[in-house]
Formats: sequence, structure tokens, C-alpha cells
Amino acid sequence: MTPEQKLADLLDKGEWGAKAKLSKFLKVSPVNVTRWSTANGGYKIPREYMAQIESYFNKPSGYLLYNNMGGTHDVPVFISSDDSGKDGVKASCTYLGQEWKEDMYAVVAKGLCMSPDVEEGDELFLDPSVEVTSGSLVHFQLNGKDGIRAVYIDLKSNILQLIPFNQSEDCQIETFRMDDDSFQDLKLNRVVAFNKLRLANDEAILKRMGR
Repeated sequence: MTPEQKLADLLDKGEWGAKAKLSKFLKVSPVNVTRWSTANGGYKIPREYMAQIESYFNKPSGYLLYNNMGGTHDVPVFISSDDSGKDGVKASCTYLGQEWKEDMYAVVAKGLCMSPDVEEGDELFLDPSVEVTSGSLVHFQLNGKDGIRAVYIDLKSNILQLIPFNQSEDCQIETFRMDDDSFQDLKLNRVVAFNKLRLANDEAILKRMGR
């Protein structure tokens, strides 16, 4: 199913006047929404509007773009030592992408170390088979500690750094020599996709009601 077909399906299932209300929300002409949702119309939804359309219909990030006709996949969630045994901890997250693999796992983000790119509650999907390179976003595990960080690799100095976007007492840059024995205990898996947490937005709801 194409993004345009998905949009048409959402509009068909939506409330009366859905096209007009969506066009007002997006600040585009209703003609554009009609063109995007017309079968074989030849008009593609511009990428810059996809996230807004997903937000309007309360769909997860990537819902329009990814082809999930083969079905969604429940990916097991990594349970940190801090969360082990707690009630209400998610056991799985739903992956909508095309690159699903059986050994993938998910992490539910906590804290503000990687904000605004990764916010608390975002669902991140990790693929252990994908190579970690300088610039990768990763889930690290070391001595019972884990988290999400960006990776910087300096081959000349033979060092690897785990870098938070926001530094604080709990979010510090960590530097490892890659020829040190302790480096072998560091486990890194690359983030390949994530579902952004979207909270209820009063302003967006008022726009939907035309108020």
C-alpha cells in the first residue's frame, strides 16, 4: 500500500469533512489533499507533510512511508537492570519498517541525554547485524549500565567515544581505547529506526475542530 493509498484509507474512515479539515491543519489547498488521495492520480505526498499527516491521524512515525502490507512485527524490548521486575514495563514494541529482522530488539528511551532527537518514551529499534560507524546512534551496554548515545571513532588515536547530546552529571562523554582489554566488554548495537512518542496536543485538536 502506497502512502497515498494509506491517506485515502484514513480519509475514508475519518469524520465528515476530513479532507477540508486536514488541508486546514496542513495549511494547504484542499485540492492538494484530494490529489494526494486520489487513486492513480499521479500525485505524491511531499515528504515534508508526512509527519504532520501522521500526527493529525495519531499514527506512529513512518506509518505512511513504510510498506507494512506483510504485517507489523512485535519486537522484544530490552529490559535494563533498573527496570527488571517492575510492573508496567513494556514487553514489545511494534515495528513498521521493511527491514525487520528476527534478531532485532527495542529500547524505550529514558531521560534527556539525547533530546531533542530522542525523547523519553521514544521506541528505538536495534539491529545487531548492522555495523556501528562514527556518527551512529547506538544502544550501549557495559558493566550493567546501558543507554543511548552517539558514537565518535578516531582511528588515528584508536579511541571510541560515547557522546550524549546534552551533558549533565548523568550524561557524560565516555572515552574508550579500542586496544584496551576493557573495550571488549563494551557492547554496541546500532539504532536503525524509532517510533516517536506523540503526546496529546490541545492546539492541534482545536485545529481539527476548526476552532
